[in-house]
Amino acid sequence: MKNPIDELYDIYGIWHVPWWQTAVFNYTVIAGAVITLVVLVGIIIKKVTGKKKKLSADALALQGLQELRGSLLMQPEQAKQFYLSLSVILKTYFSEYYHTDVCSKTDDEMMMFLKSKMPSQVRQELQEVVHGGLFVKFAQETAVREQMECDMQRSIKIVEQTSIQK
Repeated sequence: MKNPIDELYDIYGIWHVPWWQTAVFNYTVIAGAVITLVVLVGIIIKKVTGKKKKLSADALALQGLQELRGSLLMQPEQAKQFYLSLSVILKTYFSEYYHTDVCSKTDDEMMMFLKSKMPSQVRQELQEVVHGGLFVKFAQETAVREQMECDMQRSIKIVEQTSIQK
């Protein structure tokens, strides 16, 4: 005869395994952690290697002047826009170089500000560039290509001479 106690206990017990204790859940958590770690490492690597070195004020000015030289603004018909762009590049350069806002100043105010800060030879070159631009901007005089190229060369020379002084 069978023991009644044996009948109550089967070979296999009735046991419920919660979902957070299953193998599928454990593998999913591990995979999620690995993916998160890989993404974080990728972001860190991108930030570290993706930082571009900030160019100096003179390098930015020379780059802007070269881009202006290569643009279509070097045509005599576009002289007004050429001199406006040239003025913006030079004012931005002097603003960065002297750590003072020169961009909001007129050309005469800029020359007065730079009077004590620049050597007379460089200041004279800058005065000639500004003077050439004034005729085009305000007198509607058409500039010849040679004058524009000469002012471009003067501007490059000004940036190079002031960067050497630093």
